[in-house]
Formats: sequence, structure tokens, C-alpha cells
Amino acid sequence: MTLLDSCGDDACSLVRGRNNNSAVSPSTRFYDPCSTLLISRQLADGYLILLSGGIITAAKLEKTRKRKCVTDNKSSDGGSEPSGEPSSQESDVPETALFLAFASITDGNVIDSTFGVRTVGGGKRSKDTSSYAFNAAQAAKEMLREAAESSESVAGLAVETYKKCFEIILDYNDKLDGLGFITWCYRHQAIEKDALDDLEENFQMLAEAVEASTA
Repeated sequence: MTLLDSCGDDACSLVRGRNNNSAVSPSTRFYDPCSTLLISRQLADGYLILLSGGIITAAKLEKTRKRKCVTDNKSSDGGSEPSGEPSSQESDVPETALFLAFASITDGNVIDSTFGVRTVGGGKRSKDTSSYAFNAAQAAKEMLREAAESSESVAGLAVETYKKCFEIILDYNDKLDGLGFITWCYRHQAIEKDALDDLEENFQMLAEAVEASTA
């Protein structure tokens, strides 16, 4: 079973290039679930560096996870140790970099990547990209631009949301890489489901904020 098959038709309608008229979560106006899971580790790391102003990288997140494992083990023995490494919740984007980070979302390729969109010169979609995915990505960018004009908090929230999105992708890839041939057969679907649930929860607050600011 492929990743797209395990995600289901509703989640992957944009990836498959089909128009799905069934009800979808408001949060998926800002990303396509399966397209997002297909983002490579290298691309996710690059966007995370861009959106965090270089504060957060895949390497730093890996150090945080390893340190947390040590801390958890020591805590179980009655000791404790601070993590000492940043995460998207602990490390805000410097104010001077916020404008650039938000622009990379609304005018760059950040959102495109979460819809599986490939563009050519002038921002036109490539022949490998479905019109549904391209139009959905453009609509998401426009919604964020309009919402940011009405509410100053939307830009910062959008940056934090997409930062966390790429952290989820890195964690998802790490967990898949840790599977052996046998464990893959019965564990990968659970890992995919957890990642999809995390993504939906992550984008929910942004969807609510955009809806409130444009109401």
C-alpha cells in the first residue's frame, strides 16, 4: 500500500488531481495532508531554517530529541536535566526576520510545497502540477494576505504554524527511517496517521484566526 492509498481519497484529492466536493476540514485550506507528508527531509529542513531565521534546523531538533531521551531516563531515576535546545514553541522568529518569513509563505514557495505544487518562471504551474493543487495554494496565500491586513497577529501565527508543520515532517521522516523491513509492514500506517493528526491540529488555530479576521 502506498502513502497516497493509506491517506484516503479525501486527504489526497489535490494530489490525485481530482475535484472533491465532500466536506473538508477548514485547516486544509492551508495545506494538503498527503502532499505535505511527501515533502523531503532536505526541503523541510531548508524551509524550517528560512522561517526560523536560522534558529531551528533538523540537526538542532535531533539534538533536542536525544537530550530529551536522556532527560526522561534520568527523570525516571529521580534526576532531571534541561533540554537546552530550541523548538518552534521556544524560539520566536526575530522581529526583523518576520516580514521575510511571512513573505516566503505568501509570495514564495512555502505554501506551494504543502500542496505539492511545482512552478516554472513567473510563478506559473508546471505541467506536473494539477490545477486543483495550484489554485488551492494560490487561494491559501491570498487568504493569509487579506487576514494579515486585518489582524497583526496573523503573520506571526502563520510563520509559527508552518515552522511547526516542517518540524512534524522531519519527525515523521525520522520515525519512518527508524522502521525495519518487518516493522514497516505494521507500523508505517500508524506513524502516517499520527503525523496527519498532528498537522490538522497544528493548522487549526491558523484557520480559526484567518476566519475571525476576515469575518
